[in-house]
Amino acid sequence: MKMRTKGFAAAVAVMLLFTSCGTGGGQDAADIPTAASTTAAPTTTGKPILDSASLPALDGSTACIPLAYLVLQRAGGLTEAQAEAAVDFTKTAGAYERLRYGDVDLILVYEEAEPSAEEEEEDREVVPDGYTEDLELHPLGRDALVFLTSAENPIASLTVQQVKDIYTGKVTNWKEVGGTDAPIVAYQRDADSGSQALMEKLVMQGTPMAKAPQDLVETEMGGLVERIAGFVPGTDGQDGYALGYSVWYYAENMYADPNVKMIPIDGVYPDLAALSAGAYTLLNDFYAGIRKDAPEGGTARALLAWLLSDAGRACVADAGYAPVQ
Repeated sequence: MKMRTKGFAAAVAVMLLFTSCGTGGGQDAADIPTAASTTAAPTTTGKPILDSASLPALDGSTACIPLAYLVLQRAGGLTEAQAEAAVDFTKTAGAYERLRYGDVDLILVYEEAEPSAEEEEEDREVVPDGYTEDLELHPLGRDALVFLTSAENPIASLTVQQVKDIYTGKVTNWKEVGGTDAPIVAYQRDADSGSQALMEKLVMQGTPMAKAPQDLVETEMGGLVERIAGFVPGTDGQDGYALGYSVWYYAENMYADPNVKMIPIDGVYPDLAALSAGAYTLLNDFYAGIRKDAPEGGTARALLAWLLSDAGRACVADAGYAPVQ
């Protein structure tokens, strides 16, 4: 897991010096495709509530990176380039861990995966100084679990039960779910990903997934999209069409690929309107989180309060996320 040890304010201060000299610095923003909506005209901004020297240390899920960019611009007064250089997220599992250890002050995250029996046993054995399980999580917006396949796949829709049957191994051919006669190559995500946590919660609901070969377990969201885009029958000796899952915001706004399509579930296509109205059912909130022992009057609580205000809700909407219900 990639860990940052320097304070966020110090990192921003160094980054400001480098950007003022025209040399750049920090994370390569080109590695993270961003939503065009993050640079759209604001609806509600107001003055920044914090300056670059007092910003709390942030971490979070990959699909929350565009939100973090806009939050730092509006609440912290950074430029777009400065905000992109300052964000260095370690993904869902890493963000929760770093908050519990006190390495960061606030996280923007999707739901955490349930710990395995081995992880729970390890947690009971050693409790390091400064570690806490007591977190405050506040819903900020809504996202969805979506299912991806090649744009060339003629499948029109799947039901939740059909998806479940595919991932238990009961269904192995697209023709069994109304598609063409071709094998289903079902990709999974790694256990620590937010997408996997949503898959287990919203679809599997306690039913074990079939064990996938290691080459069908993808650790990166972008890697999953790329694999599905390139998996077409007759290409490089491949047989069948691939299936995988991600979160809607990432697939729609951060890594859209014309060779990949989202599959309607129970006849409903996942778009912003369907998510906002609740018509698409595989929904889950994402959160801002701080430690319960975060001091009153501190910058973490100040930024959390801003995120939960009208200005924060406008920031979430302007970044292209569905509103929390």
